[in-house]
Amino acid sequence: VQSEGLQLCQIDEAAVTDFLDHHLSYCRCVRPVRLNRADHRAALGHLLGVLRARGAIALATMNAAPTDCELRRFDAHMENVRGLAPKTRSQILRVVGRLLRQRFGSDAVDIAAIRPEYVRKFFEQQSKRHSKPGGVGSVASALHGYFRYRASLGDLVHSRSMRRADAIGRCALDLGLRSGEVARLGLDDIDWRVGTITLRHSKGLRVDVLPLPATTAQAIASYLRDERPKTTNRAVFVRHIAPRDEPVCADLIRKTIRQAYARAGLPYTRSHLLRHTMASRLLAGGSSLKEGAKHHANLRQARQPQSRRSGLALAWERIMKAATSLQTRVEQFLAERHRLGFAIRTPAYSLRGFVRHMQAIKHRGPLTVDAMADWARRDSHGSDDPSTWARRLKHLRSFTRWLRQFEPRTEVPDYTVFGRISERQAPHIYSEAEIIDLLAAARRLGPASTLRGIVYETLFGLLASCGLRIGEALALNNEDVDLRRGMLTIRKAKFGKSRQIPMHTSTVEALRRYRSTRDMAGESAAPQAAFFMGTRGRRHGLPLGDRQVHRVFGALRVQLGWRNRGNHHAPRIHDLRHTFVVHRIEQWQARGEDVDQAMLSLSTYVGHAEVGNTYWYMSAAPELMTGAADRFASFVAHSGANHA
Repeated sequence: VQSEGLQLCQIDEAAVTDFLDHHLSYCRCVRPVRLNRADHRAALGHLLGVLRARGAIALATMNAAPTDCELRRFDAHMENVRGLAPKTRSQILRVVGRLLRQRFGSDAVDIAAIRPEYVRKFFEQQSKRHSKPGGVGSVASALHGYFRYRASLGDLVHSRSMRRADAIGRCALDLGLRSGEVARLGLDDIDWRVGTITLRHSKGLRVDVLPLPATTAQAIASYLRDERPKTTNRAVFVRHIAPRDEPVCADLIRKTIRQAYARAGLPYTRSHLLRHTMASRLLAGGSSLKEGAKHHANLRQARQPQSRRSGLALAWERIMKAATSLQTRVEQFLAERHRLGFAIRTPAYSLRGFVRHMQAIKHRGPLTVDAMADWARRDSHGSDDPSTWARRLKHLRSFTRWLRQFEPRTEVPDYTVFGRISERQAPHIYSEAEIIDLLAAARRLGPASTLRGIVYETLFGLLASCGLRIGEALALNNEDVDLRRGMLTIRKAKFGKSRQIPMHTSTVEALRRYRSTRDMAGESAAPQAAFFMGTRGRRHGLPLGDRQVHRVFGALRVQLGWRNRGNHHAPRIHDLRHTFVVHRIEQWQARGEDVDQAMLSLSTYVGHAEVGNTYWYMSAAPELMTGAADRFASFVAHSGANHA
């Protein structure tokens, strides 16, 4: 800052990047000086957050440059599609951002202009920044992830491996060559003028001369001209990475074909089936068995097929076509549901698992209830509970109804297969003493030198006092907690709904104490920073994780030795939300208030999609049933007196 003559108000992300890229690498400042780039980046990031929180520097502005817009789109892809953590995304964006800014500057991003030679030079340049192999690997991983993202948008990337893969696939499918024969092909074996290819040292030690189809010749020529590395080796297909100047092996041929299957969405069995497919095509085209035997050693003149359109290869083709069709239909169904505004994460997980099961068992023909029931029983946890099977089968019901418009013979599973899904199980309603014991146990969590105790005490207290879902509490940012107005802002919770909820003064005071203690400990107070943060280990300074919270709660539950009063396996965190609702209704009943009218407000407060979901507590909690029965008895007695 001093050498550049920067004022305090001029410190921003650009100044930090300039310091890390140009000053730190050549730092000659008076020792002692820490030269670890990651430490400096983290410390300066905290510094920017503190300065913005105190109004010393301007808030970060959203850059509208083409490269920044591209990075924001890529970040949204990593968050919503790949589900990467914020820290992982920021590391990847730094690498990709340097590539795009060096190549395009302020111009529009043209992915076709990023040639392999430029990527190699960029990688070599970035490798000098890292002293350990792990850092270099993170650069390669970031670049690979970005190019894979652009490939998903339909851009032509990874062209280096595609030409070789295309030529290998053509040799296996058009010529019916074995993997070893493809690997042993030499440049001298191809006669381009006559249009033939010679197989030497094939199975049976024969030398065969085969016609070279135009499509195969074009694929091989494209690879030789545009992609094959410069080498003295006379093999057609050579290695692209070390050890160079060597031909590929048969294993690499099989790997290339397997990857092609995956890109096409087909289940892989073995590469040799492409050879069977070629031979069956010859027979289907009217070729004799003698002509076909030149290409396919498994066909013999003495073997008489039952039909020209039968055989292993054609059956395999039908299986592939059916599997591909089912997978395509599933993706079409999910895309349509997504456009209509439905959440598709859980259905997508189930339906794609169902497709993989159908491909694994090589199911043919229309979907049947028996096949669906067999899949439903094979859950990953090996459950023997029919209710679990029924829930899995439920995800197929809407899909099969939709599929019948294309495949009328598709069967739709009804509720008689495993029986109806059991109703919601009664929750464990915490007593006031149990909640007090929980908060006291959380407060004692160590180590004493960290914020761990107050973090969990405040989190569990907020869940109990406001009835939040655990995901809603963990998603809170600093700007969502308005202690001056005593208001929480819940953003994009279940069903994509957002809401604002007021807090009791005791809750506001507890949150104020927590925030003050956290800020004094040096944790981020930036508006976009998480309100509840991890306090130790790898998650220190990162948003508190759901699995982490459940693990701590489970340990406290065992420590406190609660007796389970619900129908679940044990008292749960979510039961704090149920307890909040039940206690609120009990207070209304005790005060003689109109519960039916108040239910509308309570339903909105806790974020229920329908008020009927809130009325469920009237039948789930015996305490509320008793109050409702007393009110009904009072109503009947009053009505009887009036009629008398």
